[in-house]
Amino acid sequence: MRHLDVLLIGPTHTKELQMVCDRLWAAGATAVILDQGAKTFPWKLKYCPGYEASAVLEGINEMWDLSHLNAAWLFRGGVPVWAYTHETDRTIAQLQWQGFWSSFLSVIPGSVRWLNHPHRQAAVENSKAEQLSCAACVGLLTPATLITNSLTQAKCFAKTYPTIIKLLGPTTKGLGAFRTRSVTVSDLDNISDGMPMLLQERIDKRADIRIVYVNGRTFTVKIASQIDPATETDWRHTKVSPFMIPDALDREVASKIIALMDKLGLVFGVIDLALRRDGQYVFFEVNPQGHWAQLAMVTRQEIALAIADYLRGKD
Repeated sequence: MRHLDVLLIGPTHTKELQMVCDRLWAAGATAVILDQGAKTFPWKLKYCPGYEASAVLEGINEMWDLSHLNAAWLFRGGVPVWAYTHETDRTIAQLQWQGFWSSFLSVIPGSVRWLNHPHRQAAVENSKAEQLSCAACVGLLTPATLITNSLTQAKCFAKTYPTIIKLLGPTTKGLGAFRTRSVTVSDLDNISDGMPMLLQERIDKRADIRIVYVNGRTFTVKIASQIDPATETDWRHTKVSPFMIPDALDREVASKIIALMDKLGLVFGVIDLALRRDGQYVFFEVNPQGHWAQLAMVTRQEIALAIADYLRGKD
């Protein structure tokens, strides 16, 4: 049975996991990606709860002892795709996997260095209100925001501000009426009264700013989202790829970002800001599992190396 230094958890088709794994291997660390994106699940997990709990990860041709694991990163993982394609009973398969996965995380040694502990990561992901409140507390500007399930209150907000609607949950793709987009009072008639929603003031911006935060370091990219109407509101989910360049973040804003991440209890996150036409930065959100591979490849910033160094304890 082999000793494992770093466990990476998530779908192997995500470029971020592979980029970090390559950096870890190059540094001589033993690292494995526990693939949760495959329709079949080749890994076998075994753990024995108790006073001296232990966990073993078994692959096709290898077996890893997790009792002395040094570091771990859960990136867009959780319930494997396999559980959603089970032929017999998908609901039971999903519930069994959720319980199994929670138990597995509980027996990973407490000394493990997480790139965001899964529990804290999930808590921040699922609370846009906490994110915005903490951002305001550290001095970042935030847009006027309403979280409500009252259609009357939502319409009142839309009469007061040019308005954007967003999903409340952690997914960034958006579905139907809740995809990130501009809405008018009449648009809100398509949403049932009583349905929770998040509305924000539309910011007149010069550009979008995306910051990848890794343990006190900030990698900043300016995104020319306002050149094309298709990317003006939300550049992330269009077929258009906007122009991106590395950017030097204002020192005062950078210090506030660091304070925000400390307050949220996060080591890693992808933060979205707007650069207003008056030069002020406005905070939108932080995604503890945000994508950054495209930014790194376009701007040649060493984000993967920074993450690998943290996981190896070289910070």
